[in-house]
Amino acid sequence: VVAANAPRRYVRLARREGYERLLAMTPDQRRMFRVPDVLPTGPYRDRFDRVMTPPGREPDTSSLDAVFRSQSLWDWTMADSVAGALSDKGSPVVLVVGRFHSDHEGGTLLALRRIVPGVRALTVSFVDAAPFAADPGDLGRADFMLYVGPFDRPKNR
Repeated sequence: VVAANAPRRYVRLARREGYERLLAMTPDQRRMFRVPDVLPTGPYRDRFDRVMTPPGREPDTSSLDAVFRSQSLWDWTMADSVAGALSDKGSPVVLVVGRFHSDHEGGTLLALRRIVPGVRALTVSFVDAAPFAADPGDLGRADFMLYVGPFDRPKNR
C-alpha cells in the first residue's frame, strides 16, 4: 500500500501561489509531491476546462489555470508514487483514482508514461450507467469498462 496522493496543503499552494513556491521548499517537504515536468495540453486539458466551466459561462482562464496546476500536481505525484513502487518491487501496482485522472488518457496516465517511458499500464473505469448502456463517449475511456448503474432487482429475496 502506497500513499500516492500529494497532501492537500501542497495542492492548495500550487493553486494559490504556483509551483515556484513548492520548488523553494525543503527536500523533506518536496518528497511529499512531484511538481509536473510539463503541464498537459490537448484533449486532457480541453476536457478539464469543459468540466470545470459552469454551463452557460465563458471560461475564466486564470481560475482554470490555477485549478489545473493543482490537478496536475495530483496527477504527477500519483504517477511518481506508482513509478517508485514499480522500481522498488518490480511487481504490478494498482492505483485507485477518480476516473478523470485516468479516463481517456487522463493526466495521471500521461504523467506515468513520461516518468516511465514504455510502461505497460491498464486502466479500468467504473461508469455509473445501466448495464449494456454503452455511450459512444465511452470509446477509448479505458482498457476495461465496468457499468455499475441501476439494476432491476427481484422484489422477493
